[in-house]
Amino acid sequence: MSKSSEKPPPLSNEALEWRYIEGFRAIYPLFPPGILKKGIPGQEPDFFIRFDKNTSLGIELAQLYRDDGNDLLGVARQSIFQLQLVDMARSLFEANSSNRYRVFVSFKERSGITRLNQPGLAQFLALTVRAAVANHSPIVKDGIQIGLSLLHPFENTFSLVQIYDRSNSYDFRWTISNYSSVDPLNEKILFSRISDKEEKLAKGLYGHMTQNWLLLCMDFWNHAMDQKIPDALTAPVHSNGFDKIVIFKTIANDYQVIYPSPTGIPPGPQSQLFQ
Repeated sequence: MSKSSEKPPPLSNEALEWRYIEGFRAIYPLFPPGILKKGIPGQEPDFFIRFDKNTSLGIELAQLYRDDGNDLLGVARQSIFQLQLVDMARSLFEANSSNRYRVFVSFKERSGITRLNQPGLAQFLALTVRAAVANHSPIVKDGIQIGLSLLHPFENTFSLVQIYDRSNSYDFRWTISNYSSVDPLNEKILFSRISDKEEKLAKGLYGHMTQNWLLLCMDFWNHAMDQKIPDALTAPVHSNGFDKIVIFKTIANDYQVIYPSPTGIPPGPQSQLFQ
């Protein structure tokens, strides 16, 4: 499916974290009441609620990507290269034309972009858009669709380019509109993220809360994060510090409590308040 037509504008990290936590709070029936506050980085969890001087809940957030980001050709790194490439292509096009258009660029799942080929691919995209608008003037309401036959020899990088005249609304953005399947959850990344957060919790970086939750977020709008939440994991989760661990997928409003397990873990102190 394509996600660009309704994709919200980029947010700051803090605004993104607020969107995640408020989205989860709205759908999770066991989210405790109270005033949610933003924690001090490195000293407190991302968010916390203080119920009284002796009782508090800290909620740490983490993003779940489809790969670990070390693979240059993996989805996480490619999504960054794709954004940069589109920005470069727009700059090249607009430096040589007074016309402005709304452009959607669809990339292949593994687009093969590197630092070395990125400038050449950006130039190809800019020239392709330039040729298309020169041959289709004026642009009709339905726009111009550039398919694989016109994207040769880079059809393994690009899958579709769409161009629209949005001068009435002054919308001249160039954005990514990827059509892709949704991968199964990468459990290796899942357990790695839990381990990283547990290490920080053990060092006291999240303050001293009565209980701590870990909210693992998958952003529906982010191609590098969107994955399926499984009915069950292939291996059990054993927490070394977090009292609850939840996977949450934005927009889809889907979540899965992966710790304590659905089969039941003996409740600890203060658990009646936070169940």
